[in-house]
Amino acid sequence: MGPKRVDLALIERLLCELPEVADAAVVPAAADGGAPVAVGIVSLHPGATLTGPELRWHQSMRVPLAMVPRRIEVVPRLPRTEDGSLDRDAMDDLAVGAGAVQAVGAIAGPVADLWRRQLGTTVSLDEEFDRIGGDFGLAQRTSGQIEDLTGRWYPPSVLVSHPTPRALEELVGTATGAGEASTAVLLADGRGPTVAIAYDMDGSAFTMRDLATSLGGRRVIGLDLPTAGGRARARSFEELVGIGADDLIAAHDGSPLVVIGYSLGAIGAFELAVQLRRRGQEVAMVGLIDLGPVHVAFNTGRRGMRPAETWPWRPPATDPFHRRAAGYLRHAADQPRGRRLEYVARAANVGRDFDLLRAEHDLRVHGAVRPSLRRSWSWYRLVEWTVDHRLGTWDGDAVLFVCDQTVKGNVPTSAKVDFASKLEATIGWGPHIAGHLTTWPVVGVHTDLVEPPYVKGLGEEVSRAIEVHAGG
Repeated sequence: MGPKRVDLALIERLLCELPEVADAAVVPAAADGGAPVAVGIVSLHPGATLTGPELRWHQSMRVPLAMVPRRIEVVPRLPRTEDGSLDRDAMDDLAVGAGAVQAVGAIAGPVADLWRRQLGTTVSLDEEFDRIGGDFGLAQRTSGQIEDLTGRWYPPSVLVSHPTPRALEELVGTATGAGEASTAVLLADGRGPTVAIAYDMDGSAFTMRDLATSLGGRRVIGLDLPTAGGRARARSFEELVGIGADDLIAAHDGSPLVVIGYSLGAIGAFELAVQLRRRGQEVAMVGLIDLGPVHVAFNTGRRGMRPAETWPWRPPATDPFHRRAAGYLRHAADQPRGRRLEYVARAANVGRDFDLLRAEHDLRVHGAVRPSLRRSWSWYRLVEWTVDHRLGTWDGDAVLFVCDQTVKGNVPTSAKVDFASKLEATIGWGPHIAGHLTTWPVVGVHTDLVEPPYVKGLGEEVSRAIEVHAGG
């Protein structure tokens, strides 16, 4: 199907392994302007009420995505001939008929039109998001458009498991949209222990896709920030991470996990590992991707290098991320309340729409923050809760990945470099690790580590560390 060769009989067997499925068949069906796609036709056991999109969601969490039909149609019973074998002609008619109905749906058309306008290219209803150059910004706009059309919010990462306009049409056609059910998202399929990636400041598993595919063919599950939909689903960092821990366990097969986190997500990964172990889940390795030595001053063009003590205030690079964030918030407290979010975001070099007071008003009056402010609001709440969180102790080993950003070739060299951060190799993590903490150097600029060109090298180093410390 498409550019991949798949075994339809194997897909049928995998579908039949779902406990709700009584019988299943998979047939190829013509796609809109593309190669044929696999369509599953299933009948359910008595009492089962799952829809096709929900079955596809469950299947995408347990088998490689290449083994998940593009569409799944639920029928009372599979058509059969007089001798009891499957009636393949009738099956083909079911697959074609289902596609024809969905092609004129209220979601697929507007989504395809949005992609067409944003990317300036022809987009069919079966065009995959990644292959036409979709990025995180377009994924967010797609999420917002679906909410405008349906009144239900789906995270941008839903495009990982439902990458086409037609697949999104199937998903949102149900009353219990699967995109609202779980913060755990399958990012990549493969071998060895499953890797769980905690969200960074962007709060979306979608931004971790490049890292997931750079981990040497491993199975990777990413986590979405539970508050990214603009609703107050948690009141503390522990509750926030607890939602992800529960969703991760529900989506996983119970085998040992490798938990990693990038930047602010390193704190999330640490707490996630603690909560997973508390819930009886074995954690084979904890990986913390934190900031190494940095330039105190940054090139500001005609104004030259910014003195180290001028705005925005920058804390010592020897501090772990949660201490640096606490320093930013202490300085932000001196700002007018309506400008605190902007101050902290500027200090972190993040450009967003800011209006904290209006976001809080939305939440209080309407129960959800308006879409244009959700990213900044949820990001600010994440930083606040992280700062308030008191790190405990991980009763095990961990790997600390750091990049020396003062190395010539990584960033423009400057005399104003925080070489003091070289003096404390664990960057403040040492007291929180009861076992052995291994420092593992990586090449790159911290803010760009999970993006090309650095992400490939980071993925290779993390994969090597997994082989050494997790045995897979």
